[in-house]
Amino acid sequence: ERTFDAMRDSIVIYDANLCVVQANAAAYRAGAWPDLKGAEGVSCRAFQECDAAWCDICPTKKALATGKAQQAKLVDGKRKKTYLVSSYPIFDKDGTVSRVISTSKDITAREHMEGELAHARKLNAIGPLSSGLAHDFNNLLQIIAGNADIASLDAGDNEELAHCLREIKDATQRGRDMVQQLLAAVNPLRMGHKKVQ
Repeated sequence: ERTFDAMRDSIVIYDANLCVVQANAAAYRAGAWPDLKGAEGVSCRAFQECDAAWCDICPTKKALATGKAQQAKLVDGKRKKTYLVSSYPIFDKDGTVSRVISTSKDITAREHMEGELAHARKLNAIGPLSSGLAHDFNNLLQIIAGNADIASLDAGDNEELAHCLREIKDATQRGRDMVQQLLAAVNPLRMGHKKVQ
């Protein structure tokens, strides 16, 4: 019993009616049970304070029905926790499932870290792509601006043409400024990714 209670993960043994046979201290602490004892005979849902939606994916319920080990990730919106629940059937001598032992591991921190890493990977992919596109776009703008300069030499006294060419050059300069802003925005993101890693 001391070994059972020393486990950090919640461990509960349920009977064939999904009522508590025995629970360790961690299981009591994870719920809102008033004491570290006295839950024997209480239904699974009442003891765990489960969300009603969990019943459809409950690994304990499935292990009892199928006679096979089951596992599911359950998100507790009330406590803002994520649990990895694993349930294993225990058989009688005649082969029927008489008990199910369920373990529950709080993986909230791990899920948060995995989310951070996934976000960092996205930034890592976006950074080089944005940088490459910005440089390619900048090269196109240089070609446009260069041709506008050459055309300006042939514009002569045609003020309307000279005005249009100035508009083109002004637009390419605005495009260059936008490219610089994009590169300035991408570089801190990539640096932030390195810090997360």
